[in-house]
Amino acid sequence: MAQNRHLRLVGNRPTALEGRVEVYHSGARVTVCDQTFDVREATVVCRELGLGAAVKAVKRAAYGRGYGRVWTNIRNCTGRENSIHDCFLVKRSFSSLCYHGNDVGVVCAGPLMKQITNQYVKH
Repeated sequence: MAQNRHLRLVGNRPTALEGRVEVYHSGARVTVCDQTFDVREATVVCRELGLGAAVKAVKRAAYGRGYGRVWTNIRNCTGRENSIHDCFLVKRSFSSLCYHGNDVGVVCAGPLMKQITNQYVKH
């Protein structure tokens, strides 16, 4: 499972480079609503997890539906931020308009590797 203290990828996924996005918020893991989430936010998630560039944002609970609350804080990322929490917060809410059928996922390209004297070093 790709994860750090604030973020992880989980769910029904064929590789460790993709999955449903869950954020640690207010003492609990919550899924993320897909309504305003696009490749810019996916880029930040992949970078934050050390999984390279984003290939795409995946909508409509493609990696399975989560449980508990759905994080609907509307973030406007440029794609250059180091953390999803660094993105500009447009609106803070836990909307009833978003449900687990709207859980977002990401597909990441994977970390870049550089060969140095027969050893691979993660960049």
